[in-house]
Amino acid sequence: MEVITPNENPDNTPTPFIVKLYELVNDEKSKDLICWSHEQNRPGFVVLEPVQLAANVLPRFFKHSNFSSFVRQLNIYGFHKVDHPLGQCFHHPCFKEGHPELLSKIHRQQPKRAEAENAEMYRSLLQRLEELQKESVSTTNQLQQLNTMLFSLKGRIDEMEERMQSMTECLYFINMDESRYGQQKRNNPPPAAPSWK
Repeated sequence: MEVITPNENPDNTPTPFIVKLYELVNDEKSKDLICWSHEQNRPGFVVLEPVQLAANVLPRFFKHSNFSSFVRQLNIYGFHKVDHPLGQCFHHPCFKEGHPELLSKIHRQQPKRAEAENAEMYRSLLQRLEELQKESVSTTNQLQQLNTMLFSLKGRIDEMEERMQSMTECLYFINMDESRYGQQKRNNPPPAAPSWK
């Protein structure tokens, strides 16, 4: 069995799933259940007995016995199921017998649809954020205008109150003067007019 050592460059290190898959396909004890596909134009491996592989071998390598989950993982890493007379064959151009150096070229693939949906959602959120910022600026401007108007109105109201106070005081003094004048008139009748007879 070939031993795979991680490359010195961490970016070129194969993922644990791919390393375990390579070890699984190379495992001598499992060769009756899973083996390399020897088709030149389609490198990959063949699952000869999926039920037995799931029950007896997958738990040793992947801590589960679910063949469907195993196939989903293969799809995530870009493996394609192809027809093969011996069983289920899974093909990947970088998964070749005797070539562990190619394993670092196998990566998880982002679903194209999910990427497009994420990009669209991001654009939509960004557009909404810009709209909210514009609305916020507009609201701030309106609040500043309202504050200016309120300050101006308060100034006018203060002026009017001062005028009212002055007018009230004037009326008070006018009333006081009239009442004193009336009192004086009653207390001091006007002198009699000289007669010219």
